[in-house]
Amino acid sequence: MYNPAPGVTRDMQVYLQDCIDDNDCDDDGVDNSSDNCALQPNPAQTDTDADGYGNLCDFDYNGDCVANVIDLGMFRNAFFGTDPIHALAPHLT
Repeated sequence: MYNPAPGVTRDMQVYLQDCIDDNDCDDDGVDNSSDNCALQPNPAQTDTDADGYGNLCDFDYNGDCVANVIDLGMFRNAFFGTDPIHALAPHLT
């Protein structure tokens, strides 16, 4: 079994071992080796900015390869804007 760091619960150990054994941690039907967001189910594998990270796991909103307070500000503006669904998930509209 996986040997975790101190503080990792038994449930976390079981989850991690299942991921290792299963090859599809998020059960979205896409193997971890080609999943662009391996811990969050996203069967469509939507990657709007084509950076290799699925939209559900992509926190780099301005595409500068750094997730920081600038991205957080962009997220905040989009979330509290007039059309947050389109701004945050254009593939849903």
